[in-house]
Amino acid sequence: MIKYYTSRVLAEKFNINLAKWKRWSREFLPPDPLGGMQSGFARQYHPDQAFTVRLGGHLVADLKFSIPDARQILGELNSWTRVNGLCFNARGGGESQTGTEPPPQSYLVFILPTGEGGFQYIVRGMVSKRSFKEGGVVVVEERYTETRIQCGKGKPDIEENLNMKVLNIGRLLSDFIRSMEISPLHYPGAKVA
Repeated sequence: MIKYYTSRVLAEKFNINLAKWKRWSREFLPPDPLGGMQSGFARQYHPDQAFTVRLGGHLVADLKFSIPDARQILGELNSWTRVNGLCFNARGGGESQTGTEPPPQSYLVFILPTGEGGFQYIVRGMVSKRSFKEGGVVVVEERYTETRIQCGKGKPDIEENLNMKVLNIGRLLSDFIRSMEISPLHYPGAKVA
């Protein structure tokens, strides 16, 4: 059975001001079909709706994107999150649909602005990471998958972009699952430690 949550409960779980949570809800979700300000019904959030508001709020409050930019980013990353198992699966279990072996342990989304006011995304899924000493220096070796979204013909270069922001969506989802006290089995692409 899927559990639904009210604004008040979610604001408390994430330690966010209730008025701010409600404002983000109005900005990042479609209107509530069961009511409005005068209906007498409190909005009920499905876990995916709660994560959408949490992610949108993180983009605005922590990464300093404008509300319209955050809405655009949420829309453009939506299909990628679904394909990679970062959305709620009521049945639980299952695997993400990427088919990578081994599955990534966490995801970083590099958000690169384009000159036309849009965004390009490079998603790195960390497969493995190890540190070792070599010649008195600590060397870190990483293996990751890389997915490009909205990149068009040009291949953006992370190392050359001065205005890029990094969304640690894997960690945000992991914290969300822990705060909501949801079984990680409902998110096949999430790695919760």
